[in-house]
Amino acid sequence: DRFDALICVGVIQSLQSIKEAISEMQRVLRPGGYLLLDGLNSLFWLHSVRSLNELMRRLPSRMRYYNPLRLARMLQQLGLSAPRLHWLAVPEAAQRIYSFKNAARSRLLSLLVGHAFLIVARKPSLQKPTQ
Repeated sequence: DRFDALICVGVIQSLQSIKEAISEMQRVLRPGGYLLLDGLNSLFWLHSVRSLNELMRRLPSRMRYYNPLRLARMLQQLGLSAPRLHWLAVPEAAQRIYSFKNAARSRLLSLLVGHAFLIVARKPSLQKPTQ
């Protein structure tokens, strides 16, 4: 309960266990605090090609890629509420096309141009007991 917001950019793609890291981030957030978390999109075609190339050449994985829809669900399971997904697309003009409300279209477009994502989630505020 120390921070109003945490910004985690360029980190989770290098971690062995993101669940532990996110649990710690959630722990140190104040009630009502925000978590901004970016990651590399496992649905993006180029990331799949790179991962396959590393596997076939028996190279160690340089980066970890995540399904942003699954990651948003994980954040909810760990106690964060209302995760909002924002795509970081190439080209930048394509970003406004994405919509978390239209998951099917969003998933299809992420295969084509969404190399990364940003999830904004919030730690629930403390509820006052009802009398």
